Amino acid sequence: MQYNVLNRSLPKLTPPQIAARLAIYKQMPNSNNEQTIQLADHLFIAAISGSSQAKKDLIHFKDKFTALDGAYGEECGA
Repeated sequence: MQYNVLNRSLPKLTPPQIAARLAIYKQMPNSNNEQTIQLADHLFIAAISGSSQAKKDLIHFKDKFTALDGAYGEECGA
């Protein structure tokens, strides 16, 4: 039996949309808030849209956003 854990029908981002998310990642301060979690979600979508840089940024997300704790930290696996 094979399970798909990724919804393949998720809309993919265009290159300009990916670039915008990557720019936000570079500028986002180390904070513990909803915008940080939304950025992680956006980086995930950018990564599955084919961005190797978004994938790298997502892998190192907890290294950049060390302020994550509580519910936000749990959501990002901090």
